[in-house]
Amino acid sequence: MLRRHLQGLVLESLADFPVVLITGARQVGKSTLAQALITAKWPATYLTLDNRTVLDAALTDPDGFLAANPVPLIIDEVQRAPDLLRAIKRRVDGDRKSGQFLLTGSANLMTLRTVSESLAGRVALHRLFPFSLGERLGRNPASFLLGLFDADTPSRRLKGKSQPLHFDLADAILRGGYPPASLARAPASRRRWFDSYRQTYWLISPVSWDDRI
Repeated sequence: MLRRHLQGLVLESLADFPVVLITGARQVGKSTLAQALITAKWPATYLTLDNRTVLDAALTDPDGFLAANPVPLIIDEVQRAPDLLRAIKRRVDGDRKSGQFLLTGSANLMTLRTVSESLAGRVALHRLFPFSLGERLGRNPASFLLGLFDADTPSRRLKGKSQPLHFDLADAILRGGYPPASLARAPASRRRWFDSYRQTYWLISPVSWDDRI
């Protein structure tokens, strides 16, 4: 699994805030990143509201749902249960200990009034984007950017930690940054993924164009 540049920033936020929220487009890797943060130092339980049983419990009794699942807790796709955010607010107002909740949600989650009312001043916000080229090549942000500026021809050569790194710029552009397409081995598989993503996105997204961005 490729390490995301956002991972370190999220860990820092978990050390300082009771709630951390990761937003981003569908299939950008939010769930994978959240689960990658589970360690011995932060032994969180992972729950996804894509699971119908879990979602029903969160919708029926948000406070009881939190009581039954001790922190630290990861709640994936939290936008499916807006009232759960109010329950989290009540829990955090009673105990401001850092690192209690890591939430993930869609890119338009912050447009929900429930979020702004419930989590203002209590949450650290992070937006996850598709893979950067630096992430694809396993470079940290600083050394990758310096390599781009130092290289005679960025598309042909980047300065790595120990030796130049070669990559195909055209191939990198065609792969894009969405993990399933970017990591696919065959160009045909990438094309099928992009076609399916586009079709399903328009089918399940709200009608408003503003909500799609």
